[in-house]
Amino acid sequence: ARVLDVLLEDTDASITCVPFWGERDTRVHDDVVRRMKSPGRCRVLRESPSAAEANALLGKADLVLGMRLHSLIFTVANARPFFAIDYSRKVGDFIEEVLPGKSRLVSASPVDFDASAVIAALRSLKADSPFGAEYVESVARLKQRERETLPLLRALLVELGLLELEERDLGAASSAEASTSSAAHQTTAR
Repeated sequence: ARVLDVLLEDTDASITCVPFWGERDTRVHDDVVRRMKSPGRCRVLRESPSAAEANALLGKADLVLGMRLHSLIFTVANARPFFAIDYSRKVGDFIEEVLPGKSRLVSASPVDFDASAVIAALRSLKADSPFGAEYVESVARLKQRERETLPLLRALLVELGLLELEERDLGAASSAEASTSSAAHQTTAR
């Protein structure tokens, strides 16, 4: 709550708590907001957003304080600044992939979470942001890897029988190689 109160020191700031694990996250958000000095400037969404809604919300955020990996993925996909609560190795690994060697600047562990240290880190980020051109280039590289990997994943899923190509694509998919050559295949999950 102290960290959020400090973020609200900017007179134009508001906070939206976005649950990525439904009611479990909402209960935590409600508890934190109750402890804040200015709870009226904090909105708690009651339901987890769809992927499109999450992308729109996080894509326009000035800063995302994120714990869930998917909140960070949407944030990074939009090249927005973030500070992560690094609760799991997957979160730490993702941060390191995005900002190599800078994860300590943009994250804190919940095990030794210290509000004063997080507040100091957030102020440091404001003064010396790692979210400049290097960050934007890193995001572009990740998106390029996604574009290269997605057709391979689709082909593997089709080969394993876990995904079917739409009928209009059946002629083009006479082999796994043919299906990996185009990222435009429409697929249907079984």
